[in-house]
This record gives sequence, C-alpha cells and structure tokens, in this order.
Amino acid sequence: MSSKLIRQFLIIQLLLLVACTTENPTSSSEEKYLTYPIPTDTPVPFLPVGKLNGLITHQGIFSPDYETYYFTVSDASFSQFTVRQITKQGGKWSRPTDAFFNSNFNEHGLSFSRDGNTLFFSSTRPLAEGSDPDTWHLWKTERINEEWSKPVFLDIPNLRDRLTSHPSIAIDGTLYFHSSKPDYSEMGIYVAEPTSDGQYLPAKRLAIPGLDEVDACTPYVDPEERFILFAIIGESLDLALSKRTDSGTWESMRRLPASINAQGQGNPQISPDGKYLFYAVGDFTKGEGFIKWIELATVFHELNL
Repeated sequence: MSSKLIRQFLIIQLLLLVACTTENPTSSSEEKYLTYPIPTDTPVPFLPVGKLNGLITHQGIFSPDYETYYFTVSDASFSQFTVRQITKQGGKWSRPTDAFFNSNFNEHGLSFSRDGNTLFFSSTRPLAEGSDPDTWHLWKTERINEEWSKPVFLDIPNLRDRLTSHPSIAIDGTLYFHSSKPDYSEMGIYVAEPTSDGQYLPAKRLAIPGLDEVDACTPYVDPEERFILFAIIGESLDLALSKRTDSGTWESMRRLPASINAQGQGNPQISPDGKYLFYAVGDFTKGEGFIKWIELATVFHELNL
C-alpha cells in the first residue's frame, strides 16, 4: 500500500472513531433532564412530574449537578407557596417531597451559587418573634460537610421595611433581586454588593434604560453578569433581557420573542450549563401555571445577540 493510501486510511479511521465517541446531544440532554422532548427553537412544557392538578407551578431550578430539581407551587388563591423537590433515582425522577428548607410559612424564588454549596431563597418566615410574617425577605442556607445549615436572614440595610424576594447570585457574590413596598407597589430590580465579612452593602435600583418606566420582578442574572432576564409587569407578565456593556452599564431592555411572550410568564431561569431558558407560563388568575423551556441560543438568535 502506498504512503498516500495509508494516510487516507488513517484519516478515515480517525473520523470514524470521532463519530463513534462523540456524545449525542439529544441523548445527553435526555439523560440530564430525564424528560422528553428536548426543545430547540420552539418552547415546550417541562413536566418532569406531570401536571399537578389544583396547583400552580411558578418556578423551577436544578442543582448544579442536575441531581435535584426544586420547584415552587401554590394554590389558586396564592395563600400558600411551597417548594417541592425531586431527585434522580434509577434513571427516573422521584416523587415530589417538600424541600429540605421548607417552613410553615411561604417559600419561593430560589437560586444556587455556582458551586452548589449555597442556596438563596425568599420566605415570609418572621425575622424575630412578633415580626410581620406576611412580608417576603431573603434567606440562605449553606452546605457544610454534606449537611445543609439552618437558614439565615440576609439583611439588606436600606430595604428592611420593604418586601425583598427572588434572589439571583453572581459569581462574585453580588445579589440581584426584586423589591417593593409591602403592598407590592413600586416593584423593581435591585442589586446589592457583598462585603468582606459576608454581609451586604445598601442595595441600589438597577439602572436599565426603559426599566425606570415600568415595574419589573423575578430577575435572573447570568453568573458572569453578561446579561440579566426579568419579567415586566403590565396587563400580563412579559420577559425581557438586558446585556451588560464593557463599561459596566446596562443596555436598553429588549422583550423576548413573541413565541415566549405569549401567555403571561415570569420567573426566568437558565440551566446550569447555560443551554436552556426555563420560565413559568399560564393564566395564574385562573389557577393555571406550569414551566416551559427553550434552547437559549434560539432566543439570542431571534434577538440578534
């Protein structure tokens, strides 16, 4: 065999080896999410435990290792918010159980740190005996030696008398969340930077062109703070996005495509690998609500990002 034929033969063998060992994206996603179909350019329902009759699903997040999925449910009257969790068992999702940090009060708005060792959430549990149990505040629990600590209150100094909820955490510890008066008026997105001793500086309202004219809630910030997603409050909820510039400011907000903004949605979340957008849809006033998901690259393409 000539040297030329040998080279051609080796190249063909190498290509065949790569083809045989390359991971099938669809198969990999099905294994990771344990559900089907896997979306691409069209949003589809994400229902790992099926539809929950009589309950509204408001938000869902994965632990960074994809072994646990947490989701918030409420009754149609919004009188009780509870977080449920499911875990992978034998290649299937388990039956839902109450999340490990649940209390007798309301829980909602979850976010993991990048390493998965801190879980941030919002709750109406009272800050002290005799305090108002109906106002949302920010809390966190930490995993130490594989055990989760007792949740502690996150004190935002200048917002102690306001509602604070739906935390989202950046890699450097900067905290994004929404805040309003206790009656839910003047709702906006805020950002608080951490101090060296684990506390937080006074929060500032996030300056995004166009956002000062509307109320907004349920933020999700990219861990590297390259973009932020949130819901605009109007006759219904519309999802919007803003990119961060090289100078650290934020570009004008842009509404997500009509294929997403079609049914009153909120609580955007990005999967830990950055590939999929999850969000809540439904007419919550009628007791309808569940999660949809779509490939994030499709959203960015439609927004020309």
